[in-house]
Amino acid sequence: MAAKDRLEQFLEEHGDKVLVDPKLWESVKKDNRWYSVFFQDITLDWMLVAIIERTGLRRGKELKTLMYSINIVQKAKLAYCLGIINKTTIDDLEHIHEIRNIFAHNYKASFANTKVLKHVRKLSTAKGQEVTEKNSYKFYSDATTNCLDIIDAQYKKQTMKGTQKG
Repeated sequence: MAAKDRLEQFLEEHGDKVLVDPKLWESVKKDNRWYSVFFQDITLDWMLVAIIERTGLRRGKELKTLMYSINIVQKAKLAYCLGIINKTTIDDLEHIHEIRNIFAHNYKASFANTKVLKHVRKLSTAKGQEVTEKNSYKFYSDATTNCLDIIDAQYKKQTMKGTQKG
């Protein structure tokens, strides 16, 4: 499933729980890159929670409280420690989240922003490549898709293990 499809699925399931000023929300939806950055981060976060919860850790209010009290970078570190994701993925997730933070704190941020470009250059998809204002979003989008694919594959693997046990 493509990142955009995952994003749309997430929004269908959880969109009504996203608390954003309706006027701002409408303007954000018109700017696809801003919208994409914000919700790809949420989708990655949501998928990390789902896969971490399937690892066999003790469930209950403690795990739920932990999952909702730590940010995506901390969840990625936990997933890495649990052997769910590799070092490249955790590094990409950290830079993806930093890009999200830049966009979240500056609505006029873009992929031409020097701070954004700095993080895009550190993504695995951009290593050894020339990153420009014109291609930076492509490197970012490819990195988020790679992370989504890795987490999704692990989720499916965990689901298969659960099915085989039951």
